[in-house]
Amino acid sequence: MKTACLYVNPEHRNKGFGEALLRNGLMEAGQKGYKRLYLSTGFNDFYERKGWTYLCNGFNFFDDSFKIYVKSTEIKAGITKNKRKPLQA
Repeated sequence: MKTACLYVNPEHRNKGFGEALLRNGLMEAGQKGYKRLYLSTGFNDFYERKGWTYLCNGFNFFDDSFKIYVKSTEIKAGITKNKRKPLQA
């Protein structure tokens, strides 16, 4: 499973859309049997605040640096699949 990118237009930022997209992606991946997800980004602090764990820096073909993160798709104690609602369009 690969998601090419997650982007929220500037006028819609800080309204919870990015967090909802991340949460929905984690839920979908967990339901499909994936135990963890990885992502790469140039952003600082956003993913840490959402519970992602920093692994290391990576570099692309142009020698640009980015951060690599991981997060478990496992459902935390006390949260059931029935209570987790998918993102609505």
